[in-house]
Amino acid sequence: MSSYLVAQTSVEIRWKREIDNAECLAIMYAVDSGYNTRDALIFALPQFSKNRIEAALTILFATQLVTVQIEKLILSPDAMLIDEITMSPNLMLPIVADEVVIPFMLSAFKQLGIENPGLALDTVFFNPKSINDVLDNK
Repeated sequence: MSSYLVAQTSVEIRWKREIDNAECLAIMYAVDSGYNTRDALIFALPQFSKNRIEAALTILFATQLVTVQIEKLILSPDAMLIDEITMSPNLMLPIVADEVVIPFMLSAFKQLGIENPGLALDTVFFNPKSINDVLDNK
C-alpha cells in the first residue's frame, strides 16, 4: 500500500483596503436592512459624519456594490455573500498554490453562489498559501 501526498492550499479572501473600513461595511448592512435613502442612512448611522458617509458611498458606487435607482440605494445581490466569504475561515483547497489564479478564483466564486464573480474579484484580494508554507511559519 502506498500513500500519496495531496497538495493543499489555504486561500485567505479579504476585502480590498478601500472597502475594508467601518463606513463601507456599515452602509452595506444598513442598506441591506432597508435604510436605502440619504436621510435613512444618516439616521441609521449617527456615529459617522455626513462627509464620511458620502466618501464611503463614493467608494461603494465606484465598486458597484451599491447603485442608485429612483433616489433609493440598491445593494448588489452579491455584496452580503462576498462579505460572508471575507469573514469566513480560509478556504482549504486540494491543489497547489500556483494553480490559484484569476480564472480559478472566478470559477470558485461562481461555485460559492456569487452571480457576478467579476465583482467579487474587483472588490476582494485572495492570498493562496501552500499548507507546507503555513506550517513552516508556525
